[in-house]
Amino acid sequence: MPRHIKTAALAGQHEEADAKVRGTVEAIIADVQKRGDAAVRELSGRFDKWSPASFRLSGDEIRALVARVSTQTIDDIKFAQQQIRNFAEIQRQSRRMSRSRPCPVSYSATAISRWGGSAAMSRAGGIRWLRRRICRS
Repeated sequence: MPRHIKTAALAGQHEEADAKVRGTVEAIIADVQKRGDAAVRELSGRFDKWSPASFRLSGDEIRALVARVSTQTIDDIKFAQQQIRNFAEIQRQSRRMSRSRPCPVSYSATAISRWGGSAAMSRAGGIRWLRRRICRS
């Protein structure tokens, strides 16, 4: 007999859960804006069970903590940072192009595949190529 580990939510439950999360986050942000560091300290104790004397770390404390992190984890973090930078740069370039030429275009995978491209085309050069193809259509 199959055993279900996880079942799909019923219709409407996603929206209800999203609204509840949104309300919680908005309340937290409002509390931090209103009460500042006192709210942060309270939230840290509540969510992280961490309430140090000071949230500010010295240079020596930072170096000691980083030294405890594995080389693989540091490499993974650096890789993720580089991917995020690359993505942000591609977004910046596509915004520059969209401002310079008024051509309504969607850079979605659907548009790329429609013109015979691939995921690799999402680099800036591929986006420029795609824009030229679509604007000529």
